[in-house]
Amino acid sequence: MDLHNILNEETPGAALVDISSQILSLTALLHPTGPVLATPDVQVLLDDALARIQTPILLNQLDVPPQPPISPLSNPPSPYSPSFELREDVKITRQTTLSALYTYPPGTSVEYPQTSDQGVGHLFLMDPADVDWRNPISDFAYSLGAPNGFTQAGKKNFVEVLTDGEGKMVPCKIQHVTCQGSKICPKVNRDNMTEPHTCATRELLRERLCNDRDTRIAGASPSRDVFQKTGALFSALRKMGCSAPLCEETVYDSDEEEARDAMVLHHRRNRRGYDPKATQCEGRLLLRYDYQQQPYIKCEHYSKHNNKNHYLNMSILDGSYDIAYLEALFADQEDEIAEIEEAAISLGYGPLVECTTVCNISSQRTLCPFDHRNDEGALIQLEMETLKCECRIKVYLPFAEYRDACPKVLVVVKGIHAHPIPLPTKTPPAIKSEILDLLPRFQEDLPDLTPRRFLRNPIVKSYLALKFPVILNPTLSDLHISLANRSHLKAYIDQVRKSVYPHGTEWNGIFHLEIEQRIHRPLKDRYIRRVVDLDATLFTSHPEDEPSLVPVQKDRLRFILCMGWEGSQRLRTCQYVQSDIGFKRVIGFYEFELAGWERDAHTAVVFCRIFLNRQTAVAHQKIIQAIEDIVLEDTGTQLQWRHIHGTKIDDYGGKILQWAGDQHSGQAKGQVSFADMNVSENLS
Repeated sequence: MDLHNILNEETPGAALVDISSQILSLTALLHPTGPVLATPDVQVLLDDALARIQTPILLNQLDVPPQPPISPLSNPPSPYSPSFELREDVKITRQTTLSALYTYPPGTSVEYPQTSDQGVGHLFLMDPADVDWRNPISDFAYSLGAPNGFTQAGKKNFVEVLTDGEGKMVPCKIQHVTCQGSKICPKVNRDNMTEPHTCATRELLRERLCNDRDTRIAGASPSRDVFQKTGALFSALRKMGCSAPLCEETVYDSDEEEARDAMVLHHRRNRRGYDPKATQCEGRLLLRYDYQQQPYIKCEHYSKHNNKNHYLNMSILDGSYDIAYLEALFADQEDEIAEIEEAAISLGYGPLVECTTVCNISSQRTLCPFDHRNDEGALIQLEMETLKCECRIKVYLPFAEYRDACPKVLVVVKGIHAHPIPLPTKTPPAIKSEILDLLPRFQEDLPDLTPRRFLRNPIVKSYLALKFPVILNPTLSDLHISLANRSHLKAYIDQVRKSVYPHGTEWNGIFHLEIEQRIHRPLKDRYIRRVVDLDATLFTSHPEDEPSLVPVQKDRLRFILCMGWEGSQRLRTCQYVQSDIGFKRVIGFYEFELAGWERDAHTAVVFCRIFLNRQTAVAHQKIIQAIEDIVLEDTGTQLQWRHIHGTKIDDYGGKILQWAGDQHSGQAKGQVSFADMNVSENLS
């Protein structure tokens, strides 16, 4: 019987089967580029088959006999839609009966635990092999805090779901925490934000965010863009002021001084206690007109003759700003401002409309990012308010000595969340641990690693490709959405960098790293060979000498000599040497490179690199002397110079015949000084 007859054969009452694997095989044919070719009869058969396939929507309408459930414990848990077993009306103590109890397999991460007035239990099965159990509430997206605490030390508590293999209840301690709610702008519609929820998912959160975005897009217009850009400019000028260095005192009257102190205090809270630079200009920013009556903004201390570095903005007339609104704001014309903002509110924007800003309690944001009118009518960024929540969470943790017998943790969530669903900005500890384990593999790239370099590194790309083989070009956001925040990545990088380099990655860190290599590594494996810090005032200077690259090091001569054992061996036999200075790789240091021509390999080879903070003759003399000391330490022989150590005219084997350097006089003078000293030693 051919396929066409099978498809058309009536099979009343036949049980439906899952054909996902066959569909997946057909989908695999689409991966190559170009058409998928087949004969016309195959196309007819596929059309007939597709017409007879029942989609999940149609299956719900059919009278299909129930299939045996698949145990959720047999499937690997999904990080966002975890598998579970559900029981209802579960008694855990004499006084407490849970409306539902969810049981999760080991390794499950739950971001939004369900809750109710009666209480919902979440039983997490733990891996007995883990030495340190991860508290399941650390994965929750909700911000948790006071009132919080533990039961009295040593007090034993029992619940009926925490039992050993014989069914006996094991003693446990209880941790209790409270949901902290959310932060909202004071101009938010509280009725919309306090809509209660007991069950949250990423789909519901995505729906809310999409609705907010659609609302913003629907109200977008060029006039709105111009108005918002004008407000943003005025807000930035009010907040930052003139960023030029302080050059002269600004005199304020009593009213201006009071308003300025209030604004400084307001902005100080936004900076979380960090004060602005005391040396920054405090001048007023003024809106003025040129001889053609074209408006511009400038600092009152600006002068094209003396103080040209003070604030000046001549580009506000490019069509990007509402000049009438700017004029009213700078002149504090209340009637004109009110008229413009009333017209804006009728179009759905401006500082008088309702705000939609909401963020997690854990967010460092203290002020609403948008300007609003406060009760006194001032245009400022209002301080965020807390939308409190009374939802309470209890965690039942078996005592350490009973964890092998009862590898379970019970979390009971009771109460209703009266705030918006929080964003999943907190990285689960398990995923954070993966990132922290990945970072030490960067080795020499770790000291100057940034979030951007981390994301683009082949180590990360390879790790994600193995983690998500079905995703084309996966990113860290596929691991967890919170990793899209580069501040999180920077915190993890700093944490690992501090553990690997406890003394830092600056001068003090290099100093200790050289000591560590000298103590713990054999001679052939050392690379940082000298870290020198000398008082530059003790040495003779020359008129052509350049100052230190770093002003605070003007009295210090510092250099770091990096040279491997192999470099010493090659330099010892090299006859044509070249030195060069670079400027760009390390801030505050020149990079002195010593290289030569390898005859056998027909290529240039770098023998060593030296990072130094000045190009004086003394600095180069000290560097060449340090290089010779290292060559002697590694090879047992000093550097040989034909014109110094040669015994006859054709004695050039193993001796330096030529040293080519930069035109900078410091190198030449340093080489001459070293040669004079070398000749004096040989003559003596």
